[in-house]
Amino acid sequence: MIVGWDDNACGTGEGAWICKNSWGEGWGDLGGYFYIKWGDSGIGRNSVLPLYPPDPVTLAYETHQITEATGDGDGIPEPGESFTLLVDLKNTGPDTATSVQASLSTSLTGINITDATASFQNIATNQVMSSDSPHFTVEIDSTVEAGIRVDFDLNIACDQGAFSGTLFDFIGEFDTTFFDDMEGDDNGWTHAGILDEWEHGAPQVGSRTDPVSAHSGTKIWGNDLNGNYEDTSDNYLVSPVIKCSNLEKTRLWFSRWLAVEKAIYDNADIYVNDNLVWRNDSTYDQLDSKWYLHDVDISAYADHQDSVQVRFELTSDEGLYLGGWNIDDFVIVGTATYIWGDANNDQDLTVSDVIYLINFLFKNGEDPIPPDVGDADCDWDTDVSDVIYLINFLFKSGPKPGC
Repeated sequence: MIVGWDDNACGTGEGAWICKNSWGEGWGDLGGYFYIKWGDSGIGRNSVLPLYPPDPVTLAYETHQITEATGDGDGIPEPGESFTLLVDLKNTGPDTATSVQASLSTSLTGINITDATASFQNIATNQVMSSDSPHFTVEIDSTVEAGIRVDFDLNIACDQGAFSGTLFDFIGEFDTTFFDDMEGDDNGWTHAGILDEWEHGAPQVGSRTDPVSAHSGTKIWGNDLNGNYEDTSDNYLVSPVIKCSNLEKTRLWFSRWLAVEKAIYDNADIYVNDNLVWRNDSTYDQLDSKWYLHDVDISAYADHQDSVQVRFELTSDEGLYLGGWNIDDFVIVGTATYIWGDANNDQDLTVSDVIYLINFLFKNGEDPIPPDVGDADCDWDTDVSDVIYLINFLFKSGPKPGC
C-alpha cells in the first residue's frame, strides 16, 4: 500500500514511494515500511490522488452578546428576568451562505426560549454576521439557581447545507477573586518538569498550531512560544496561591489556544490542588484555531479554601508534537458569601465594622476581610465615605450597604 512519497529520496529530483508492507512491523528496517524508486516494479503506475474540494459553505458559532430585556437593568441575566441573545456566525467556506437561519435550544429546566429561531443576512466567505433583530429571547424562571452555567445547542441551516454548534453563558453575577492578564513579569507563576519549555512572553508563531498574537495585550504563558513541544516531556505551570475562602460555586476561566494530540497519546491536564479537573479528549486531536473561553467548575476543590493553586500540565509520548498550551487572561470567580460593609467578616453589620474601618483607615489597622468588602457605598474605593455610609445605615435608617 502506497502511503506517501519523497521527491528526492534517490537524489535530486529522483523520488521514491513510501510503502507499507503486508507482513507487519517486524519486517524491514523502517518498522514495516519501505522506500521504492519511482518506476521500479510497476509500483504506483496506475495510482490516483483524489482531491476533495472544500464544502462551499461552512458556518460555525463565533461569539454572542446578551442584552437584558426585563429585569433590574444591570445587564446581568438573573433568575426571574429575560434577555435577548445576539449570535454571530462565521463562514469559512469559499462560497456565500444564503437564506441562513438558526434555532436555539437547551435542556436546562427553568430556561424557556420564547424566540427560538433567528435569521441572518447572507454571509460571504470569511465574514462574520450577527443575527437579525429581534434575535433569540430567553426567559429565566425565578426558581433557577444563580451561579449556574447554561449550555445552548445551535442548529444552523442555509441553502448550502446544515451545521451545528454550542455556546454557553451564566445566570447571575460572579465575584472575581483573582485576575491575571499575563502582562506582568511572572506574577508568582512557577514552572518545572521534564523538558520544561514553559515560557512567558509574546507568541512567536514558531509552530503552525500556535497563536499569532495574545488574546489581550502582548504576553501569554505557553509551551515553547517559538515552536512545538518536545517528545516524552512532562512539564507544568503552577499559579500563585489564590484565596477562595469567601467563594462558593467557584469557577476557573481563561483564554485558551491549545494544540495537542488526543489523550491516548498526549495529555493536556488541569489540576486544582492536585485534583484533576480537566483533560483533553481521548478520541480526537485538540487543534484550536483561535482563542476560546475555557470554563471549568472547580467548586469541589476551591470553595471556602484559603489556599488554591491551579496547575496546567503537558505530557507527551514519542511521535507527533504540536503547539501545546497557550494561556491568557486567567480568572478565578465565584459567588461571594461575605456581606458588603462587614469589614471584620463576622457575618453581621454592627458598630464593630465602623470601628474596624476607622482603625484600617487612620491607625494602620488590618485590611477588611476580604479587602473589597469595606466598600460599603460601592464607589470601588474604601475610604471615610464608607464609614459615614455604615453609620447612616446603622443609626439613621440609611440604605443598606451593597452593590
